[in-house]
Amino acid sequence: MYVTRRDLLRYGFFTSAAVGVGLIGLAAQKSKLVTPTQPLLCLNQKEYSILHAISSRLLPGTEGFPSIEEVELLTKIDTVLNKAHPGLANEIKLLLVLIENGATGLLFDGDTTPFTHCTAQEQDSRLSSWKNSSIPLRRTAFKALNGLCAGTYYSTSATFPTIGYNGPPQGILNSLDILESTSYEEYLKKQWQELL
Repeated sequence: MYVTRRDLLRYGFFTSAAVGVGLIGLAAQKSKLVTPTQPLLCLNQKEYSILHAISSRLLPGTEGFPSIEEVELLTKIDTVLNKAHPGLANEIKLLLVLIENGATGLLFDGDTTPFTHCTAQEQDSRLSSWKNSSIPLRRTAFKALNGLCAGTYYSTSATFPTIGYNGPPQGILNSLDILESTSYEEYLKKQWQELL
């Protein structure tokens, strides 16, 4: 059978269209939603749910460590992202959607199941594939997300006794309280007035 160039282009176009529609279908799969414990400031419910699934695997709360729910990790991360530069917050949100995406899962892990619908073992495997990927961007993305979750988790006072940390010195806590309760500009004005 002789195939003309026109036939080849036509079949190639229809095959590409079919694959594209399939990938769009994979990307449009619904996430397993988790109800936030507090009103969200930066994340939406889908992003919150994906972050909940990821942080549950990264920080399972075993061997004397509090769970992510006990330290209100996701509320704290949502607050951090709300105060961060909008570009950084958007990159974290994009990363969450990429990890959840069935098309991304198919491309890198051979599995079309959204991350939030995977079993704990499958989620661990997916996160490990991001962590140990031969693609530097995937490894960097994992490090950023792991750092955000772990940094926020271990900065909560509920984890201090388990890791043998007595907490920051009292003077630092007072400085942090000032920064929490006022804007940075007001803090600088107060410091300037104290110098005069």
